Amino acid sequence: AADSAVFDAVVNDLFEQTYAPNRIAFGRGLAAASSNRRLLWQKVTEGVRAFGSANFNDCVLSGILMEISQVEPALAQALLDEIAEDDLLRRRIVGLTPADNFSLGDFQRCERVFDAIGLELWCVDNLLWRDNYAVISKEDKARLANKISAEEGGASVLLHAFSMMLHGAARSVDNLGPDLRALAIKAAAIVMGSGDSGPRGTRDYDLEKVLTFALASSGTDAEEKQLLDGLFSRMERRYGFFPHFEKGIQVIAKSRPDAFLDRLMAYASRNEADDIHWIDNSLGERAPLDEVSAADLAAWCGKGNDVRRWKLVTRAITVFEEDKEGGMRLSEQARSLVRMCPEPVAIIENFGLHLSPRSWSGNRSVHIEQRASGLSELLKLEDSRVVTATEELLSRAAKIADQERKREQVEDAEREQTFE
Repeated sequence: AADSAVFDAVVNDLFEQTYAPNRIAFGRGLAAASSNRRLLWQKVTEGVRAFGSANFNDCVLSGILMEISQVEPALAQALLDEIAEDDLLRRRIVGLTPADNFSLGDFQRCERVFDAIGLELWCVDNLLWRDNYAVISKEDKARLANKISAEEGGASVLLHAFSMMLHGAARSVDNLGPDLRALAIKAAAIVMGSGDSGPRGTRDYDLEKVLTFALASSGTDAEEKQLLDGLFSRMERRYGFFPHFEKGIQVIAKSRPDAFLDRLMAYASRNEADDIHWIDNSLGERAPLDEVSAADLAAWCGKGNDVRRWKLVTRAITVFEEDKEGGMRLSEQARSLVRMCPEPVAIIENFGLHLSPRSWSGNRSVHIEQRASGLSELLKLEDSRVVTATEELLSRAAKIADQERKREQVEDAEREQTFE
C-alpha cells in the first residue's frame, strides 16, 4: 500500500464482490508489514471510497483490523470508533470488529450503530451464537434478538441463529433461558405462518432443533398459541395442506399433543354435527402425528366420547410401513389404536384412505396390494368387529387394485402403440 501506483492498480480487485481467495490473510500481511498502520488504514479506506459502491468486499479491511488488534489494540479500538461514525463503513461494524478478542465494549459500540442506522441482518446473528461472542450476556442477546425479529426476514435469521446456538447442546439443560426461549418460539411462529419458507430442508432442520429445546420447558403459553395460530393459518391458506415443515410439525405435535390435536380437530370439523372432512394430501414422507405415542393419542381420543377424534388421528398418522422383507405392514401406532379404540370399525374404515401411496414408482396397483396385505394381521384378532371390518376393507382394496391394474394396462397399451 506504500507504493501508490501498485495499490491503485489492484484496488478494484481487493474490493470486488467476486470470489478471490486469501483476502483476509492478505489484509493481515499488509498490516504486519506496515511501519505506519494508521496511514495504511487511511490509504486502504480511501481505496474503498474510490471504489464507488457500498456493495464492496470487506475481507481485506477485516484482515487489517485483525492484525492491528493483536499488535496495536489501542489503535484498533480507535479505528473501530471511527468506523462507528463513518456512513460507508459502519454498516459493516459486526464483520469488521475482530472476533478473537471481542469485548463488551465492542458489543456496545455495535449496539450504538444499530440504534443509529438500524440492523444489517448480514452477520449480526453471529453475535448470538458464536463462541467468540460469549462475553455478551443472555439479557443483551435477548435485546438484540428482539431487534432482529422486528426486521423483515429477521425471524428466519433468528431461527437459524438459535439452531446454531443449540447445536450439540444437551437437551437436559435449558440453554436458552425464558426470554430467548419465548423469542425462539415467536420466530418459529413467524416462519411457519409466512408465505416464504426459504430453503425447505434448512428451515425444517432449524425448526426441529429449536422447537425441541424451546418446547421442553413450560411458561410460554402465549408464544405457543402464536405458534399454533401461525401453523394453522398457513394450513388454511394452503387448502388443508400442512406446510413443508414435517419435522418441525412433528416436534410440536409430540411436545404439545393435546393443544395440537385440539386445533387440528377444530380445523377438521367446524361444528359437532360435521364428520371429519380434513385429510392432508401433501407429499411429505412422514405424517404429523408420527412422533406422538399411541398412548397419548388414545388419551386425547378418549376425551368427550367422540368417535370423530379417533377418525382424525387415523388420518394424521402413518398407517403402513415397510417390513424387513420389503413388503408392507401396519405401523405400531395403527395396531395400537385398533386395540385401544372402543369403536375399532371407524378406525379400520379410515385405513382405506391410506391404501394408495402419496407418491410411488412402478405400478400403483402393486403398492395398493402390498398395503392391503399388511391389513391381514388384523384378521388374527379376537374382536369380531375388527375381523369383519378388515374383511370388508380387503374386499374393497382388491377391487381398487383390480381397477387400477386395468387402467395401467390400458395406459401401457396406448404407450406401446404410440411408440410403434
